[in-house]
Amino acid sequence: MSSLLDLRTRIKNALALQGTVYDVDIDDSIRSAILEVSQYPMWFLETKGSVTLTTGSDSVALPANFASEENTRVLINGYYQNIKKHSFTELENAYRSKLFGGYPQNYAFWGDNIYVDVEANADYTIDLTYHKKDAELPQDDTDSSVWFNEGADVVRLLAMSYFVTDVQQDELTANPDQLFARYERALAKLRARNAYYTLRGNF
Repeated sequence: MSSLLDLRTRIKNALALQGTVYDVDIDDSIRSAILEVSQYPMWFLETKGSVTLTTGSDSVALPANFASEENTRVLINGYYQNIKKHSFTELENAYRSKLFGGYPQNYAFWGDNIYVDVEANADYTIDLTYHKKDAELPQDDTDSSVWFNEGADVVRLLAMSYFVTDVQQDELTANPDQLFARYERALAKLRARNAYYTLRGNF
């Protein structure tokens, strides 16, 4: 998997930039690009994890790399059972006006937490299938990103477009509109691959 240094070097080579004067700006553009493309759930981002709802609790923090949900179920008496998802407002109004002890049957996401409809009467494992994100954006040269493998070209082209737009135009020959068009084509190809893998069920 590529590192922040690898991606920065590719951008500098493509734009014929020497020295380190623009390194901070390029890194900022890369991080902005990651944030932008993170709205797209891709096959290479799907993962599994679990959190534990402890006795007496009605909520638990989600994994730091949680981006969006695919499926949620809870381990009850040795068997995994699906529980019903609601908006947080609906969960609050319909199931949380008064909390009782029991096992969770309804849930909602709010912020970085998952909330349920009871105060847990035991410890419960909540099994999550989800799309991941970077728990922290890359800062140091050796840092990487979940987007730096299959999605590296998409991030690179968008970062180049951002960077060229933000610096003085007479310093660079690259056209930001052309770079953004290249990014859009690369993203379209990546999304087509995602649709293919999704249809095959090969997440």
